[in-house]
Amino acid sequence: MQCIPHPMPKVHRVSVVQKRAKIIAWILRRTGSCEKAVGLISQSLDMKLPWRKRIALAVHTWICSQCRRYREQLRIVRQIARTSDAEIASLEGPGSSVSLTPEARERIKKALREFERKNSDFEDRDAG
Repeated sequence: MQCIPHPMPKVHRVSVVQKRAKIIAWILRRTGSCEKAVGLISQSLDMKLPWRKRIALAVHTWICSQCRRYREQLRIVRQIARTSDAEIASLEGPGSSVSLTPEARERIKKALREFERKNSDFEDRDAG
């Protein structure tokens, strides 16, 4: 008896990269957009978020490198804005020429407050 080879069934092989992309897209759909994450990041620096929002934000920033970078940049900017002139002078050292005028500091603080206000307005509309 002769063995007749059977054609191999077509198997749709999905690459690891494609699987990863699908999983990331699925998670991002459930954790919200980057716009929503930006508002939550800003709020999370001011107050403790409800646990569901904290988890969604943690998962989103775990996956999204841009939001992770934004969170770190915002922390740095806030830390600098809250630093007193004396502390900055001590960090700059005696020979440093880097300094901000009080007017520049106020402009930065005002821009941050305006940015946060716009984001909180966006979050309020999104929740409603």
